[in-house]
Amino acid sequence: MKLPVVEMFVTIQGEGSRMGVPSLFIRLGGCSLACPGFGYEVVKNGKKYVGCDSIHAVNQDFSDGWDFYDNHLAILEKILELDTLFEDVVITGGEPMIHYQNLIFINLINVLIKKHSIHVETNGTIPIDFNKYPLYKDLNLTISPKMKISGESESRRIRLNVLRSYISNAKTSVLKIVMGKMDILNPREIQNLLFQLKENIPVYVMPLGATQEELNYLSASVWNFAKQNGYRFSDRLHIRSFNDKSRI
Repeated sequence: MKLPVVEMFVTIQGEGSRMGVPSLFIRLGGCSLACPGFGYEVVKNGKKYVGCDSIHAVNQDFSDGWDFYDNHLAILEKILELDTLFEDVVITGGEPMIHYQNLIFINLINVLIKKHSIHVETNGTIPIDFNKYPLYKDLNLTISPKMKISGESESRRIRLNVLRSYISNAKTSVLKIVMGKMDILNPREIQNLLFQLKENIPVYVMPLGATQEELNYLSASVWNFAKQNGYRFSDRLHIRSFNDKSRI
């Protein structure tokens, strides 16, 4: 089984609990969700695709631009070619946890974790047997459960047992929730989710937006929501600095 890698690059982490840290991003292909409600549009070969701002890593129609590795050593060689200093390794997607049983993925983490802190960005929908795969207990998880704005049904995007398992087993975990205009006007879905989880976990709220203009539209409202509810606020520094350029 090959491992699909969409891209690898070193940049400054722009979101969440590790904001500002030089990080190697490894973006894997494939996802358990489509999230058409986020409204980010890409046109390829005359066809329009709508989803999140990483739609090129979600939809298999973009896989002609992915690299498919049949061993972890080839990935490590590519990382060495980057020749840039970094502190964290961020594994993102798509949804990286769909590959958790892939031996190439496991071997890659086993090597990188010896020198770096591994942070996985996940939507929290993929059940993992942490006893069978204890390596994942050594990871730091940024869990981003999707709200109604994603356009996905609740049964697909919210799996409480999976979320609880991630939180109780991972080395560290935080929640990072993207908020759109409707979430700000009616935040009960977020509050109900946190009430049902009943977990003591840091909660970051982040405005939806892939451009400076979109972030500016929502940031003050999300900031106030975080302040009123005791949550943490996450900006998107890469967009603040480079508008829609995500990896400068």
